[in-house]
Amino acid sequence: MIEQNGQISNTEQVSFAKLFEMVGDSVPQVIQLSKIFLEQFEQNCHAVERSIQSKDNDTLARLSHKMKPSFKLFNLNETAATCQKIEDAYQMNNFQTVQDLSRQLLNNQFSIANQVQAALDKAYKKQTLQ
Repeated sequence: MIEQNGQISNTEQVSFAKLFEMVGDSVPQVIQLSKIFLEQFEQNCHAVERSIQSKDNDTLARLSHKMKPSFKLFNLNETAATCQKIEDAYQMNNFQTVQDLSRQLLNNQFSIANQVQAALDKAYKKQTLQ
């Protein structure tokens, strides 16, 4: 039996359900798409970190907009909502909030990436997503 959730925190869980909807019951395809997500995720983490350090709010808003659909794909709706808050703060020229929320997003990204990777490692060994 394929389980589609992996614990992230008390409030948010990684879910592969939407990926399964896209590709059917193909565990290898879900694993491949998840690996692509993680590769892009790592690049985005580095870009967010650099943008925070340089106070590049334009890039932080663009990165938030870019990452939001991926978070939704993995059922990380709270994290996607943080991305939306960054975009909203940017539109209101509230750049301190952009910086603060981006730091929060960066901290959450590392936790999420670790949880997704752990679920994938387990899946790789068993060819199931747990």
